[in-house]
Formats: sequence, structure tokens, C-alpha cells
Amino acid sequence: MIRIIPAIDIIGGEAIRLQQGDFNRQSRIAESLPNLVTAVKNAGLKDLHLVNLSAAKEGRLRDLDLIAEIASSGLKVDYGGGIRSIEDVELLFDLGIAEVNVGSMILKEPQVFESILKKYPNRLIASLDVKNEKIAVNAWQEQSEISIYLLLEKYRALGLKKVCVTDIAKDGMMAGPSLDLYQSLLNAFPDLELVASGGVRNRQDVLALNDIGCESVVIGKAWLSGAIQLKDLC
Repeated sequence: MIRIIPAIDIIGGEAIRLQQGDFNRQSRIAESLPNLVTAVKNAGLKDLHLVNLSAAKEGRLRDLDLIAEIASSGLKVDYGGGIRSIEDVELLFDLGIAEVNVGSMILKEPQVFESILKKYPNRLIASLDVKNEKIAVNAWQEQSEISIYLLLEKYRALGLKKVCVTDIAKDGMMAGPSLDLYQSLLNAFPDLELVASGGVRNRQDVLALNDIGCESVVIGKAWLSGAIQLKDLC
């Protein structure tokens, strides 16, 4: 069965949600971060996807004490936001983060990304945000002309094992996941572990992603808004 990974996005140390990656379309989550982490554990889940949007926008790590606190919760935490060097990655591992999501660096500093991929192939996730199958970077603020297929072909050959793909058009919109995109990627790269992210509304969406072969699914707005009860997905 597909692995369920609840997501928490933070800005300024508080849990928020964005619509389609737009910082001007954000809403604060009423529950505190500790309560959200506890809710994930109480549902019987083991994983958490943590994204520091402030760090991603600023291009540097921040809120390290908060990250360490969440990493010590007993959940397997994968983290993204503000990673710019292999030293950043190693600092996050020292804080207890299990896996790192690297995004903008892949396009902006490919040599650094390749050095991380070479050293930590089993703890690195290529976190690719796409719009019309083209890569967006810097917390979705910049659109490139780089095809996700060409990028994955390059890095699969260099040892990439896992990729998290978010369709910006779907994220935070509760309009269903990009099944066609994910099916196409799975057909093109059957040896990659594919993490689906964005658009999940209900259990049926989760089952549809499971049926096409996604390894795991990141769920944000659906559980934070109460549309999905995490315990019902276990």
C-alpha cells in the first residue's frame, strides 16, 4: 500500500498553507506545530514532510531549533527549504532529519547537487515543482524551461533513486492529483521511487495514486483542513 506522508509547511515558524505556491495566498493553520506533529503520531503514521518556506524563499537554513524539535518527535522527517550546500545537508542530518529534499539547487548549482547525490544517494530526494512539465525554483517564484523528463533522465544516470513531484497547478487547490503526469513519469522511469504531492482530496485519490504505482503520497491541505482524517488512511 502507498505510504502516507502528512505535510507541514512553515513560514516564520508557524504552520501555513499556500495556494499554487503563491506567498500572497497563504492561510495560517490554527493548530500549533506540536499539536500537528502529535496528530500525525496519534494517527499511527511514521512519516512527516516538513518544508520551511521562509528558508526556501531566503535561500538559507533557518529555524534550526524548531527543526531539531520536530526531528526528535520519533517521526521519520524529510525536510526541504534553504539547502544550498553539502554542509547544510550534514547539519540537517545532525539535527535528526532522515532525508533531505533538494530543489532549486538542482538547476542553480548542479555540481553541489551532484556531490550530495554521490555521498548520500539513499537520503536525498529530488524535490521537483512543475508547471506544464517544466521545473519551477526558489519556492515556486521562478519558472524555468527545463523539462522534468530531461532532468530526471540526467540524474537517474548519476544514481538518483527518489523524486518528489509537485504539480503547482494542483497544490493546495483540492482538485485531485496529477494522475496523468505521475503515470507518465512512472512509465518513463520505472526504477525511481515516485512521491506524489499536490491536489489530494480524499481516500479515493490516495487509492488512485496507489493503483498507478506511486511509492508514497504527500498530503497537506486535505488533512489540515479536515477533509481527510489521517487515521482513516492507515
